[in-house]
Amino acid sequence: MNNDEKMQAISSIFESWDAAATPETRLDQLSWDSMAMMGLVALLKSRFNKQIRVADLKQMTTINDLLQLLP
Repeated sequence: MNNDEKMQAISSIFESWDAAATPETRLDQLSWDSMAMMGLVALLKSRFNKQIRVADLKQMTTINDLLQLLP
C-alpha cells in the first residue's frame, strides 16, 4: 500500500479532511479529537488487524505519524 492509498484510508476518520493534506500536515488542523482517534483505532483493527492504544495516538502530531502505523 503506497502513501496515497494510506492517506485515502485514514481520510475517512476526519470530519474536516483537507484535499490538499500532505504527510507533513499537522493533525490539529484536521479535527484530531477523541472521535477521530477512536475511528482510527476501529479502522486499524477492522481493516488492518492492528491494535493501537489511544494513549499512543495522543503522541502523534502529523499525518505521517499515522501513515507509519499502516502496513
